[in-house]
Amino acid sequence: MAITKFNGGGILGGVEWDSDKIAARLEEERRQAAEYDAAMKAQAEREAEQQKTIDEIERFSLLPYIKAELAEEMAVKTPAALCEYLEDCQRFKECAQRWDLDYLPATPQMVAVNLSEESEKGIEHVRRQVNAIRELHRATNNPDPTTDILVRAIVRLCEKEDDKQKGLN
Repeated sequence: MAITKFNGGGILGGVEWDSDKIAARLEEERRQAAEYDAAMKAQAEREAEQQKTIDEIERFSLLPYIKAELAEEMAVKTPAALCEYLEDCQRFKECAQRWDLDYLPATPQMVAVNLSEESEKGIEHVRRQVNAIRELHRATNNPDPTTDILVRAIVRLCEKEDDKQKGLN
């Protein structure tokens, strides 16, 4: 055991320093940090595997069998409109991945970023994107981020830009 005693009247005056105890405490903290890192890595790997499974279910297992029911739920009458809706949802998901943000449930800020990126395609496209995001959240029992004031302001800005391009304003 190596104990060092600081003599004198300074800040450390009279303090005993047990280097073995300090080394043991540091080693324990390192071990705990390594365990935490391993647990976080395992959790991230599990979530990635779960996401792959979820994507596979959506893409191959359910979709071919529930297209008609999805169309009825969304009041979409044509297969082309259903495809557009699914493409909108996929674009939203890809946008969230680029920004390293969750798409379900999405924050209003995530929706605003997505709408800003999609805005050059026109107001009708933006409105359809909002509807797709709203329905996606409704279908998964998540709160609707499209009702937030930030999202509504982005849509309003897109409407104004669209009016300017059409010469209405």
